Amino acid sequence: MKSTTAAFVALAALTGPAFAQDAIEPETLTVKETIDEGPNLFVLSQEWKGPSSINVLGAEDFAMKGNMGPGTTA
Repeated sequence: MKSTTAAFVALAALTGPAFAQDAIEPETLTVKETIDEGPNLFVLSQEWKGPSSINVLGAEDFAMKGNMGPGTTA
Protein backbone atom coordinates (compact mmCIF):
# COMPACT_ATOMS: atom_id res chain seq x y z
CA MET A 1 0.00 0.00 0.00
CA LYS A 2 1.34 3.43 -0.91
CA SER A 3 2.13 5.87 1.87
CA THR A 4 -0.44 8.39 0.61
CA THR A 5 -3.17 5.75 0.67
CA ALA A 6 -2.12 4.65 4.14
CA ALA A 7 -2.14 8.25 5.38
CA PHE A 8 -5.61 8.79 3.93
CA VAL A 9 -6.96 5.64 5.57
CA ALA A 10 -5.41 6.63 8.91
CA LEU A 11 -6.90 10.14 8.76
CA ALA A 12 -10.29 8.78 7.72
CA ALA A 13 -10.25 6.41 10.68
CA LEU A 14 -9.44 9.26 13.09
CA THR A 15 -12.34 11.42 11.97
CA GLY A 16 -15.70 10.59 13.42
CA PRO A 17 -18.88 10.18 11.48
CA ALA A 18 -20.33 13.35 10.00
CA PHE A 19 -23.59 14.50 11.51
CA ALA A 20 -26.20 16.37 9.49
CA GLN A 21 -26.88 20.01 10.26
CA ASP A 22 -30.31 21.61 10.38
CA ALA A 23 -32.47 21.14 7.32
CA ILE A 24 -31.79 23.58 4.48
CA GLU A 25 -34.72 25.68 3.31
CA PRO A 26 -35.35 25.16 -0.41
CA GLU A 27 -35.13 28.28 -2.56
CA THR A 28 -37.86 29.35 -4.94
CA LEU A 29 -36.78 30.10 -8.49
CA THR A 30 -38.45 33.14 -10.01
CA VAL A 31 -38.16 34.56 -13.51
CA LYS A 32 -39.08 38.09 -14.56
CA GLU A 33 -40.37 38.67 -18.06
CA THR A 34 -38.52 42.00 -18.31
CA ILE A 35 -35.69 43.66 -16.40
CA ASP A 36 -36.65 46.46 -13.99
CA GLU A 37 -36.82 49.88 -15.61
CA GLY A 38 -34.48 52.72 -14.84
CA PRO A 39 -30.94 53.67 -15.78
CA ASN A 40 -29.09 50.42 -16.42
CA LEU A 41 -25.51 49.40 -17.09
CA PHE A 42 -24.99 46.53 -19.54
CA VAL A 43 -21.78 44.52 -19.10
CA LEU A 44 -20.77 41.80 -21.56
CA SER A 45 -19.14 38.81 -19.90
CA GLN A 46 -17.25 37.14 -22.75
CA GLU A 47 -16.55 33.45 -22.16
CA TRP A 48 -14.14 31.20 -24.05
CA LYS A 49 -15.42 27.98 -22.50
CA GLY A 50 -19.11 28.47 -23.23
CA PRO A 51 -21.84 30.98 -24.01
CA SER A 52 -21.35 34.63 -23.11
CA SER A 53 -23.83 36.63 -21.06
CA ILE A 54 -24.89 40.25 -20.68
CA ASN A 55 -25.18 41.28 -17.03
CA VAL A 56 -27.59 44.14 -16.28
CA LEU A 57 -26.71 46.35 -13.31
CA GLY A 58 -28.49 49.36 -11.88
CA ALA A 59 -26.54 52.47 -12.89
CA GLU A 60 -27.00 54.16 -9.51
CA ASP A 61 -25.97 51.45 -7.04
CA PHE A 62 -24.61 48.71 -9.36
CA ALA A 63 -27.16 46.24 -7.96
CA MET A 64 -27.61 43.17 -10.13
CA LYS A 65 -30.91 43.39 -11.99
CA GLY A 66 -30.54 40.35 -14.20
CA ASN A 67 -28.74 38.88 -17.16
CA MET A 68 -29.42 37.97 -20.77
CA GLY A 69 -27.88 35.47 -23.14
CA PRO A 70 -26.77 37.12 -26.39
CA GLY A 71 -26.31 33.76 -28.10
CA THR A 72 -22.60 34.22 -28.78
CA THR A 73 -19.99 31.54 -28.22
CA ALA A 74 -16.27 31.67 -28.82
